[in-house]
Amino acid sequence: MNVHVTQRQTWLKAAVIGSLWASLEIVIGSFLHNIHMPFAGTILGFFSLSLLIAFHQKWQDKGLILRAGIIAALMRSLSPSAIIIGPMVGIFLEGLFLDSAIRIFGKNKLGYFFGAFAALSSNLLQKIVSILIFYGFDIVVVLENMYHYALKQLNFPSLQLNTLIAILLGMYGIVALIAVFLGSTAGKKALLQSNEALEIEFTDKTNLFISNPNRKQSTWLLFIHFLLILVGLFILSYSPYYLSIPAVISYVILVRYKYPNSFKRLSKPKFWIQLIIIVLFAALFFNEFNSKEFFNPKGLLTGLIMSFRAVLLVTAFTAISLELRNPVVKAVLYKKGFSQLYISLGLAFGALPSLVEQLIKPKVLLKSPAKQIAHLINFSDDLLKSFQNESDQDQKIILISGKQRQGKTTFLKEIITQLEQAEISFDGIIAEGIDVNGQRKGFNLVHLKTNKTYPLATTTPTSGFTQYGRFYFDETVFSKVNKLLTDTTSNFIIIDEVGPLEIQDKGWSSAIKKLLKTNIPMIWVVRKSLLAPVTNHWQITQAQVFDIGKYTPNKVVGAIKKQISI
Repeated sequence: MNVHVTQRQTWLKAAVIGSLWASLEIVIGSFLHNIHMPFAGTILGFFSLSLLIAFHQKWQDKGLILRAGIIAALMRSLSPSAIIIGPMVGIFLEGLFLDSAIRIFGKNKLGYFFGAFAALSSNLLQKIVSILIFYGFDIVVVLENMYHYALKQLNFPSLQLNTLIAILLGMYGIVALIAVFLGSTAGKKALLQSNEALEIEFTDKTNLFISNPNRKQSTWLLFIHFLLILVGLFILSYSPYYLSIPAVISYVILVRYKYPNSFKRLSKPKFWIQLIIIVLFAALFFNEFNSKEFFNPKGLLTGLIMSFRAVLLVTAFTAISLELRNPVVKAVLYKKGFSQLYISLGLAFGALPSLVEQLIKPKVLLKSPAKQIAHLINFSDDLLKSFQNESDQDQKIILISGKQRQGKTTFLKEIITQLEQAEISFDGIIAEGIDVNGQRKGFNLVHLKTNKTYPLATTTPTSGFTQYGRFYFDETVFSKVNKLLTDTTSNFIIIDEVGPLEIQDKGWSSAIKKLLKTNIPMIWVVRKSLLAPVTNHWQITQAQVFDIGKYTPNKVVGAIKKQISI
């Protein structure tokens, strides 16, 4: 088995574990949240680590747990409004620490224990780092004074902070030991039982980079937001409050205007209540509690600065998470070798609703955790097979590739002539360029079945048209022709071309999604520079690629005849 196939198989297994892990996080997390369970995060981490340790009894691929952590983190954290940094980091660290400990200490209980202990302890570290990032080091002074004040009130003046942390770490150690025992027991139990069948109805796979079609994205804005975080933190720390606070407010207003309906966290009363509490505690405890000076002015100002620091970061992270969905970012990830992650994540998302509905029962898990975890593992082989079948659909796709304006459409017309001579039934579209004095001024779209021409795009600003790049497109043509393509009765489809718009789920993407499900043979015309982004976006793994500089139309027609006869 070659390296590519092995990596693909490992990523599919990671999708299985990640989807079950995310299902557990969603269902059990919601259950614990609804009953207001104390230490819900630690309890959820305990069950997640038990599941991972149990799975490691079955599959021991190198790096599998880390990959599963990446998938589960993205599944748990992606939302229509913004990426939630906290859960994403927490889940990722669980996978990272457990995977690393197994590599260092071996595939044994010692490795499991150190991995589980580090993962659980990371929750505390994550909270500390998160507080420092959002509120700065001034929060340490406030919390330290609050801690000493509380000890005096409780008559525990000698209880040092390091002692309290040691007690907490000891509790994490006990929980880690139980997780190792539970995971090992459940994993071994699953190996002795027969696999169970599972019916998965895949929904449309989630696209990490779907963006609002009415919002223009810019890679420059992504870097600007990162830069403004540094600038904002600097002015909050070193500039007068009457300059720094208005500057942050201005940035929030601009971001709110640029990304409407995307301020989920800032719209929650809980967030603002937390900030008010921070301000009040800073005023009370910044210089230790003093009954003669109930509100310390310096502490009050420090609390305000800490609160606006948090507002700045939440605003910036919201903007950055939206700009990260830029298809340009996606294309870069493909070039860097992250296509398998994207495909695996799409499969995991597609199966998630079925998994949540069928598998995870909170009360059963809490009552008989080993039995329920073993039950999940018994479904894994069937789920893996479903992922393999979904990924390996016999996609009969031929890609006609060449550089921009190299003659792809002319090449395609020669193919169409030969198809007509061979009396092969086909349907589709050709985009004919409109050139004036050697310059491309627009496109006309020809529907091959009816031979009807539609004015599709122009460089001239036109009322009712939508601008993409330097061209203005008639969206009504997209709607009309997408319907024509999906309603076709032909046994072969031609689409000229599949490019940047389709990668953004615009253009002909609606028809392509439906046609891929029918497994109808297709020709796509694709620019050479966009081959990787297009094939990865549509998860095309078995396409035949014909470079117009290396092949003749005869070769392509021969391939078409073979596909139709299959």
